[in-house]
Amino acid sequence: MPQWPRTAPSKRAASSSESAGKLLLVLARERVRVVLADREFIGQPLMRYLTARGIGYPIRTRKDARMGFRGRSARAEALSAGLRIGERRRLRARRRGYGESVWLYGLRLPDGPKGERRLLLVVGTVRRLLRLYRLRWGIKVLFAGLKSRGFDFETTHLRAAGRPSALVGVLALAYSVAHAAGRFLSARAPIRVKRHGRRARSVFRLGLDHLRDVLLRSQTGAWQELVSLFSGGSVGPPLVPV
Repeated sequence: MPQWPRTAPSKRAASSSESAGKLLLVLARERVRVVLADREFIGQPLMRYLTARGIGYPIRTRKDARMGFRGRSARAEALSAGLRIGERRRLRARRRGYGESVWLYGLRLPDGPKGERRLLLVVGTVRRLLRLYRLRWGIKVLFAGLKSRGFDFETTHLRAAGRPSALVGVLALAYSVAHAAGRFLSARAPIRVKRHGRRARSVFRLGLDHLRDVLLRSQTGAWQELVSLFSGGSVGPPLVPV
């Protein structure tokens, strides 16, 4: 069999398969259908691990990644050449990339600030690659909420082993509660949409600001507000970032 050129896996790619293994220790395999990840985590260790367990994935790949087909290989960007802005293309046949058989999907994005032509390339084992990959934006919103646009996690001074992990767990619960509260409030009074087409505030920020205001009031009033907010059963999963 021909040996396809491979992009060397990063340290993140090598450790990501270990993280996936830890996740499946506490979460039933049957509950995991697709894993989303940014291109920093792409690599043969993670892709091989997911493929062996029948878990699909759409992951962004680099332009210089080599894709093999019928004894030949080419750069991923060359297989999506000629696309116009907004145009997308999925190759009809699978390619051999990172040692796995994957689909390749390309989307030409609007030109960047310096005029460079941007190309989004996604590889994976699921057919609806771009549709599923778009869900990754929720991860970016989550990170923003945990850091600069919410809890400012990066300013923590915790260094002892295990303590940052415990703090992340607390922040994950706090984020979930704030987002759930925001969903409940936005259902009662929709968030204003600005002229550029985006909301004035995110659902998470709406809930966080409201809960913060509630907790700054008297203790009795705060508990009454929180009980009325969550007792109706309207606030709950799925907690998917918007």
